[in-house]
Amino acid sequence: MGERLTDSAFNAEWAAEGFEAPVLRLAADEHGALLVRAEAEVVAKTLAGLRSATMPRQESPEEAEASFNLLRAHLADVPADILKEACRRYVNRPGRRYFPRSAGELREFINPLHVARKMAEYRLRQMADAAAERDRRAAATDQVQWDAALVRTLPRKVAQDCLARGWFGQDLFDEAFPPADGILTASEGHHGQE
Repeated sequence: MGERLTDSAFNAEWAAEGFEAPVLRLAADEHGALLVRAEAEVVAKTLAGLRSATMPRQESPEEAEASFNLLRAHLADVPADILKEACRRYVNRPGRRYFPRSAGELREFINPLHVARKMAEYRLRQMADAAAERDRRAAATDQVQWDAALVRTLPRKVAQDCLARGWFGQDLFDEAFPPADGILTASEGHHGQE
């Protein structure tokens, strides 16, 4: 109980609320699967489409083929959908566009998409870990034999949080923290007071 949650761990725990760890792990795995590199044929076809959508440079056919092959080799690590979206963004940037000579010209469009997907996978894994830890703590809490003496050892605010989580009932809370005269219990609320 003495461990301090980091902001990242707290946010992951909060974000995981309402989700089961296996579902979050599946979503993370699916994001990870989308990070697989495109097949060479897909890269070549995508770059051929980019070439037809851009203006040709002043170069010999041999230079054009060499730059195309170099570009294809340097972009072999990019997932197919990210490469296609990066090419679309490259072509749609205002102003004249020539076919890129280096992968760096496309990486400007690839990297934000690639990083966003990696971060989504990482975040889903954090949330899955937080959900698994939450489930582990809940299982451990379910095994606690709550009685008024144990509840009395808790600070009132912590006991109220435990009550709100359903770890024990209102009657046990009231027994551990008897209301003073004129002070309402959580179950009484404002009803019955005139």
